[in-house]
This record gives sequence, C-alpha cells and structure tokens, in this order.
Amino acid sequence: MIIPTEPGKKQFLQPLVETISLTLNLPASIWLVDEDQKFLHIAAATELPSDYMREVILDLDEPSVGSRVFKNGETIVVQDIASDERWQYKEQAAAVGLKSAMVVPLRADEEVVGVLDVYTHTARDFSDLEKKLVENLASRVITGIIRDARLFEQASTRMGILEKIHQIGNRILSAELSAQGLEEALAQTARSARDTLRADLVDIYQYIEAEDRYVLPPILEGERRDPTVVKDRIYEDDVVVNVVEGGRPLYSPDAQAKTVLTSPFTVVRPDSPGKRFVVREGILSSAALPLKTAGETVGVMFVNYRTRQDFSAEQRYSIELFANQAAVAIRNARLYSEINRRAQAQAVLNEIGRTLTSGIRLEEDDILELIYEQAKKLTGAQDMYIALYDEETSMIRFGFATEHGERVTYESRKANMDERGKTEEVIFTRQPILHRTLEESQTWYGQPGHQEFIGHVAPSWLGIPLIAGEKVLGMIALYDWEREHVYDEQYLQIFSSMANQAAIALDNATLYYEVNQQLERRVEALAALNEVGQSLTSGIRLGENEILELIYEQAKKLTGAQDMYIALYHEEAHTIHFGLATEHGKRADYESRAANMDERGKTEEIIFTRKPILHQTLEESKAWYSQPGHAEFIGDVPPSYLGVPMIAGESILGVIALWDWDHEYAYDKQDLQIFSSMADQAAIALDNARLYAETRQLQEEIIAKGQIATLGTAIAALQHRINNTFNIIVPNVTRLRKRVDMKDETIVEILDIIERNARYTSDIIARIQEPLREVEMQDVDINAVLGEVIDMIKKQWGAEIIVEQELDDNIPLIQAPIGQITEVFSNLSDNACRAMDGNGRLVIASCLNGGIIKVRIQDTGPGIPPRIQERLFQKPVPSRTPEGGAGLGLWLSQLMLQTLGGGVEIEKTGSTGTTMLVQIPA
Repeated sequence: MIIPTEPGKKQFLQPLVETISLTLNLPASIWLVDEDQKFLHIAAATELPSDYMREVILDLDEPSVGSRVFKNGETIVVQDIASDERWQYKEQAAAVGLKSAMVVPLRADEEVVGVLDVYTHTARDFSDLEKKLVENLASRVITGIIRDARLFEQASTRMGILEKIHQIGNRILSAELSAQGLEEALAQTARSARDTLRADLVDIYQYIEAEDRYVLPPILEGERRDPTVVKDRIYEDDVVVNVVEGGRPLYSPDAQAKTVLTSPFTVVRPDSPGKRFVVREGILSSAALPLKTAGETVGVMFVNYRTRQDFSAEQRYSIELFANQAAVAIRNARLYSEINRRAQAQAVLNEIGRTLTSGIRLEEDDILELIYEQAKKLTGAQDMYIALYDEETSMIRFGFATEHGERVTYESRKANMDERGKTEEVIFTRQPILHRTLEESQTWYGQPGHQEFIGHVAPSWLGIPLIAGEKVLGMIALYDWEREHVYDEQYLQIFSSMANQAAIALDNATLYYEVNQQLERRVEALAALNEVGQSLTSGIRLGENEILELIYEQAKKLTGAQDMYIALYHEEAHTIHFGLATEHGKRADYESRAANMDERGKTEEIIFTRKPILHQTLEESKAWYSQPGHAEFIGDVPPSYLGVPMIAGESILGVIALWDWDHEYAYDKQDLQIFSSMADQAAIALDNARLYAETRQLQEEIIAKGQIATLGTAIAALQHRINNTFNIIVPNVTRLRKRVDMKDETIVEILDIIERNARYTSDIIARIQEPLREVEMQDVDINAVLGEVIDMIKKQWGAEIIVEQELDDNIPLIQAPIGQITEVFSNLSDNACRAMDGNGRLVIASCLNGGIIKVRIQDTGPGIPPRIQERLFQKPVPSRTPEGGAGLGLWLSQLMLQTLGGGVEIEKTGSTGTTMLVQIPA
C-alpha cells in the first residue's frame, strides 16, 4: 500500500536528504518504517520524480534490498540494479535512469527505523570513503532529526484533526440539527475526514437500532469510478451489516485479500453491480467503524484508500476521532428531533384540546377535519383515514380519507373478523398497529383471515383505536404510499393521545346529535301524528282508500320511506287484503290470501300475536323466515322491515308495514313508537269508516228491501190487472180470426202482433214477480249457481257461444235468496249472449278478495255505448226489439244486490267486449 509523504516529515527530512545529495552529487531518498513494522515508504527524496515516490513501497515480509538492510542493520551496495534480483522495483528504477545504489540503515536509539538510499545514473561501485561518509551522516545526524520529525508529525496531525473536529463540533453543538442540518454536518465530517486522513473515499451510514433500519442514501465523499451505483437498499450480506452486528472496527490494510470485502454476493441484487464496492472502486485499504454513542450503534463510517495503508495506531486514532464526531452528530440530531417532535406534539395536542373545549359546538365533520389538519402539521403526512364504527350495526363508515393528498371515498362495510382488514383488527382488539415496512404489512395480510380492501398496501402504516369509556368509536390510520419507516413508537404515543381527545369529542358530538335528532324527530312525529289525527277526525265520511293514502303520505313525510304496505284483515272471512302497497316507490298489487298460522308471513304473525316486528338487518329477516311455519310471500326479503298492528278495541284491523329494499337499519325503536301511535289512530279511523259504511249500507239495504217489497206488491197488482186484460185480449183475438178474412196477410200479421205482445207482457210480469216473491235467506253456493247458469246458456244458445269458467274453490257459502242470485247471473249472462248475437266467447269467473266475492262475466261483443252506460242502472233501458228484452234486468239486478250489501258495475267495456263485475260480501 502506498503511503504519501506528509508535510511534517518533509520539514525535517528534506534538508538532510538534500545535504547528502549535494555532498555526494547523487540522488537520495529516506525510507521510514510504519509503526506496525510492516512496510517501508519514502519519507523524503531529491532528484526523484513524484510518480516514483508514490508508486514504490517495500513490504518487510517480502525479499528486497531495503527489507534486508532494515532487518540486518548492514549497508548493501548494488552495482547493477537491473540485474540484481533483490531489487524490487527494477522497471520504475529503469524508467528514471537509476543504475546503482547504496542502501544504509537509519538508527534511532540503536533501533533501525528506516533506510537511506543513494543512487547513481551510471553503473559504478561506491568507494569506502563514500560508504563511511554516508554511514556517518546517517548514524550521527538523522537519529535526532527522525525522532523530532516523528514527534512533530504526530503533533501536527493531531492538531489538524482536532482543529477539524472542533469546527465540526461547533456546528453540531451550536446549530439545531434538523434532518437537513444533520445531513450537512455528516457531509462536512466526511469531507474533513477525507482531506485530513488523505483518504480517497469516505462514506457515512446512519442506522436506527430500535428499528434495525438504515437511513438511505448514505453520505458519500470522494470521486467514484462508477457514480451511477446508488445505495438505496441494504442486504443482509452487506459489509455495513457485518460491521453493525460485529460492533467493532474492521481495519483491512489489504482490502483486496479480505474475504468479507471481496467475496461474491450471497443475496441476489436486482439491477445491481455483480462485484463488491472495494473491487469496483479499486480499494486497497479500508477502515470500517461502527458509530457508537451512549451504548447505541447509530451508524457506520467507511474510510477507503486506493493506496496501501498500514493503519498505524496513530492513523487509527485519527480515524476514530472522526467516527466519534459523526456518532455525536447523529446522536445530537436525534435528540433534537425527538425534543422538537415532542414540543410540536404537545402544541398540537394543546391546540386540539383548546378547540374541542372552546364551547363551539363542533359537528363530526369539523372534528375529523381538525384531526387531519393537526396530523399534517405534526408529521407532514398527506394521507390518512378515519373510520367510524357503529357497534349496534357492526358497520364501519369512513368519515374521512385521503390518498396522495387528495380526498377519496371508501365504501362502508360490515365488520367481519373472518375477513378483516387492519381497520377491523384495531377496532376489535382495541390495540394499535404499527407497520414500519412493506414487508411487515404484507406478512400481516398473509395471515389467515386477514384481507386487504383498497387494492394496494402502504409501506408505512399506523393505526390507533378511538376509545371513549368502554366504547370503541372507530380508529385513525396514517399511511405513506412511497416510504418505509415513516412512523415510529413516538408517533404511536403522540397519536394515541390525539385519538383519546378525538374520541371524547366525537362521542360528545354523537350524543349531542342523537339527542338533538331524537328531539327533532319527536317534534316532527308529534306534528305528523297531530296532522293525521286532525285529518282522520275532521270528517267521519273519509273512505277506506282515503285513510290509507293519508297514512302513506304521512309515513313518507316522517321517514322519507317510499315503500310500505297496509294489510286489512277480515276477521270473519279470515282473509288478508292489501289495501295499499308500494315497491321501490311504485304501486304494487299483492293478491289477497287466507290467513294461515301454519304457513304465515310477518303480516300474519303481527295480526295473530298483535305485536309489532322490527327487523333491522337482512340477517334478522332471513333468520325469522327460516323458522318452522314461517313463509315469505312476495318473492324477496327487504333488509329493513317495520310492521305494527292496527287495533281498535278488541278488533285487529290489519297491519301497517314499512320496508327498505336497499339499506339495513332504516328504522329504529323510535320509528316503532311513532308508527305504533299512527297505527292506533289509523285503526280508529278505519273502524269508524267501516261502521259508517256498514250503517250506510244497512240504510241502503233497508231502502232497497222496502223498494223490493213495494215493487213486489205493485207488480202483483199490475200482474192481476194485466192478466185480466190478457184474458180479454187473447180470446177476442181468437174470435176475430174466425170472423175476418184470414187470407188477408195484413190482417193476420196485425192479429199475430197483438197476441204476441199480450203474451210477452204477461211473461215479463211473471218473470219479475217470481224473484221478488222469494225473500227467504238460505245458504247459497255461488259457484253452484254459476254452474247452473252456464248449463242453461249452453242449452239455450248451443255451440255458437263458447263458454269458459274460472271458478275459485275457496269461495264460502253466503246467506241470500237463491232465486234473486240466480236471476242476477242469468240476466247478466243472457245480456252478454244477446250482445254477441249468439256468436262469441263468454267467460264466467269467480274469486274471493278481501272478504268480497267477485264474479266477472266477460263477453266479446261490441261494447256498451257511453250514452247508455251513464243511465244503465238508473232506470230500465229497453232493447229496440221485443226480442232484445225490456231493460228491466240490470236495474232489477242492482236493486236485488243492494239488499245484500253488494252491487253490479261495468268493470270495462270497449270494441273487444264488456266485463260486468258483481260484488257480494262473503
């Protein structure tokens, strides 16, 4: 290894070597041994090129003239350098024209400390006089000079180092060492070390022992042969790791022979050079020192030489001074950073505390925004999220979130410990999570039951629970998408304190909001109930449909609900009729059904138990339907369901049900209370409406029965008179036939018309009188009556009329005059067949709907003209021909049905036919 000549040695040795050279008129050089007694190097010389002085060095373990003189203490004369095998640097000597040489030992206190070389440019021998002269000068003069030179050199070197250290120390102690300030101080230390120690390259690595992490890139001083190689990652087989783990300085005078410095990499390095640093950079000697302070390793310093070094005790002392200074700089900077961070944290916590307790009523969004701004101020973090947890619903809602400094929206989700992210882990365990590296996070996600929800993993992640009392409200998470080791234990402590304050504030805000919301909802509910009550009691004449519409509108106003149904229960018929229903904001039509406890839905459950049902989740509803005897009737299950019974006195009138097809927890216990009150009012209104309708119907029945009785009496008297007249007309027509000329066609036609109309009038009166005479009530099977009517039609009209029947088997028996019922259906069927001119399709259908028997008679005739529809049931509308009927049938049918509380109406009519609808209470 080449050790350059230091200025201190030149000051003492150069005059001596120049005196010898002048005396002998020959070039000369002085070689000194290092403190470890391993090498000889040129300390001073005359008439020798500087390249020669830097390139030659003598290893005392290798055979050479210099090493032999040094070891034996005897002068050697070399007459021909080129041919003498003992001369080590023949080529270098030939290059500067050296032919012969005399090598004399240099002694200090009887100890050989070096050699003196005298050279000639022509091959020659040295005389004894010359030999004695040189030996005398060497023995008498050089001893003192060398000793003084050494002492001066050591003192000068130490003074220079101490001066540099002092300068760096002033900077370290006087400045506030931020991260940038520390980097500048370490760079200055590295520059000073390189200059003072005459090194080629000096590198300083920072190491954080608590995290087993290196701060990259390192401080690099000196010109690199390959400056493109950037150290952005530390591998386990790196030398710096070896030094940290070893904990002791590693001095390598022959770096190229040191296995740890030159052996091939054992860890694959993507896009990295295949050779180690000392090989790439041509490092001959290397010193690697752990930087330690207060028992902690804070870094590593490398001092590298492209010339051979012996690393004497003095040189090691100097290197270690710079290493100690670098360690102190790192330690002070970290202490300053920690103190400054604690001060900032305290200031931030104080500011949050002042804001939260200032008396200003902060809402949830204000609190979340405050947390974000203070977190940014404290860490510079741009990215975080705040997750809020609803313990009752197990839902996680992300009240605030950013990515790369931009606001983002994360979907709410149900907390599930079987497939949990870090958010769920923090919430359920109530413990923070600190992941400093991407590897830590990926390892966590690799465990069973752990799941990543946002599509990528952050290299640095810190999550802290928000806990108020015994309740966990959520968690705060900070993350960095680009860097590892952004957060540490101190940040965890700081943000734990911040989270505690935030949790209390959020809990207070939530309580205030809930109380205020409950108060507002109660006021709204009371107003709505009052409005419903006023509307329901403002007039007893409200119909059932009007009451149902009123309930629907008030329910929408109160909850924003678009979907509900109102089921009406007919206790005697044991049937359920859906008076109003909506799905997704649109009206829906649900079939009436018999109430059956063996296969019951929620509607039946509420009716039979007279108790409400509140299902806040899809899981609750599905669990209910999975129980024995429970059935679902509409084909789907809503996530939220609220059903309350309508009870008036001892009677259960039905159910009001609200449902939400998109959301869980749409209704709560307060909604249950409100709608229970509304259901009570609705039940009273419906009961009153039914009583009013029944009273009105009873009045109409009494009137209708009176009309029937009066009509029966009148018809009987009329029939008596008409029959008397008929008994006069018919015999006299017979007598006329005998007296007139029957060959006269006109006379015959006139007599036929008279006789036919007389008989027709008598038949009509008899037909009307027959049903009016029968008023006895008996059990009537509607389907059986319809069957008889169908048989009659088939006989009367034959195959020209195609008759189809759709009869409901669930229709119960009713109490009614069977003759009147038969007359109604016969009349309607006969009218339909006549409307089709005896050629078409007749459909007769029956069904039970909401306690009402409905019979539809549908034809394919031309329809009923509008002008006739208006007066069809008001008075008899006769046909234009005698064969078409007298028009008494529909009027009489309506009158007879009204006595039973029913009626007949045109359900639809048009060019494709007419449907007549008969309704009779079951």
